[in-house]
Formats: sequence, structure tokens, C-alpha cells
Amino acid sequence: MGNDVRDLGAMPIKNIEIRTGGVYLTRCQFCGLLTFFVVVAILVGLMAGLLRRPCPEYIHNPATVRNHVEKAAIRADPWLDVFLPDYMAPVHYDLYQFPDFYHDGNVFYGWETIEIRIDAETKHLLVHIKDMNVTLTLVSTSEGDSLDIQTTFFYEPNQYWVVELVDTVPGGSTVKLYLEFTGSLTNGEDLVPAR
Repeated sequence: MGNDVRDLGAMPIKNIEIRTGGVYLTRCQFCGLLTFFVVVAILVGLMAGLLRRPCPEYIHNPATVRNHVEKAAIRADPWLDVFLPDYMAPVHYDLYQFPDFYHDGNVFYGWETIEIRIDAETKHLLVHIKDMNVTLTLVSTSEGDSLDIQTTFFYEPNQYWVVELVDTVPGGSTVKLYLEFTGSLTNGEDLVPAR
């Protein structure tokens, strides 16, 4: 066994040392790899800057905001869009929510008042809701005068609670939308797996 060499782990062969474990790079390989990553980072940055979507004109030019809002207000069915219309902006929320752990153990109830700024004339108010049952809807002006509601409905594809008023709300005004609701904490699933 004296002549049998099985472990070449640290044995030099023609001035090359064989090492076990790890990855080793020459200085030239390291510089090449570093250059590659720097070039890729620069290209990604350039592509992100040059290929981005241009912003709409009304963002850069405040003079066109009024025109954009007036065009958006023409839409008769704003609930078909996933996003709230530009002319309708929630300003403040007062939200009260209570979990009911004592009865069914999986429901909550509550109410909220949403102050909404209206920038263009509209008859519709929209609120995103999910897995909730709205039990009462009231609308008033910022001064507290009640506004008559023609109808309310849930538009499921975009998860909107839609409130259609009898009269239009003028642009430049603020309204308060009051909702009472219930909902499931578990969406019909048990919190603790059955054994």
C-alpha cells in the first residue's frame, strides 16, 4: 500500500493543486463575471427607464385636470372600471368593526362613514367591499342634509357597493356615505380544523 495513492486532495500534479469543496475563480474569471453583472444591471436600468409607459397628459399639465375629470364624469356606469373614478376620492374614514366571538364565533359587524370628495357631477358613489353584507346605506352632504338614494347594489366582478342617487351631486362638493355591514371572519371555513 505504500505505492498506492488514492487521496489526491492536496497532492500537486504538474504544478496544479487539486482542492476539494468550494468554487475557485482566477482573477481573470472574477473580473469577467463582475463586468457581466455590472453590464446587466446597467441594461436593466436603461430598459426600465426607456420602456416605461408614459404618464397621462393630465399628470404633467394641471390645466388639463378639469378637462380629464369632465370626460371621466360622462361615463354612465363607473362601476365597470376596476379603479375608482378620478373624480371621486375618499378623504376620510370613520370605521367601527366588532368581531362576534360569542355566538357563531365567525362573524363581524360594524359601520363606517366615508367622506368622499366629488370633483365632477355624478349620481353614483362607489366603495370597494369584499365578503360583506351591507345592511344599511345613507348619504348626506357635508352639512348633514340627507340625499335620497334611488338604488344600491353589489357589482361582484369589481367588488363594488354602488349607490345611485336620485339627484346628481355637483362637482366640487363633499358627501358622507354611511354603511352598516356584517361579514364572515372565516369566509365559511372553520378556524380550527376538524379532528
